Amino acid sequence: MESASFHTEPTVVFDGDNSYPDCERCGRCCRINVLAVLPEEVARMRAYIEEHDIAPRDRGKEVCCFQGDDGRCLVWEARPQICRLHHCRVPRHRVVQLNPQLCIPADPPLIDLHECFLNGDERDPRSGAFA
Repeated sequence: MESASFHTEPTVVFDGDNSYPDCERCGRCCRINVLAVLPEEVARMRAYIEEHDIAPRDRGKEVCCFQGDDGRCLVWEARPQICRLHHCRVPRHRVVQLNPQLCIPADPPLIDLHECFLNGDERDPRSGAFA
């Protein structure tokens, strides 16, 4: 008799803030710089960095400008939903499938965090502004 092989996937559990209690804050999710971020999320991040005197870091667009030297997020409490939905062991499409209560905008603007927070330009890169 053949033995059955089962694919097990981690349990995806959100806390009240749309993030994972088991997140290790390792910084693996910070390896991209252009993200789908809503204008109100940009405003929340701006307010947070001003309130906490955080300076975005020029990393030459290699990683997020809010990744600290230790790999952790400098704006953890104010990070956008796209970051909150990242799970290192579960693909984002599966996270959304498992959590139908999530409200995902159909076509959110893409924001180049480097350009937005270091150079003050919030244009959507789909317009060719950052080509």
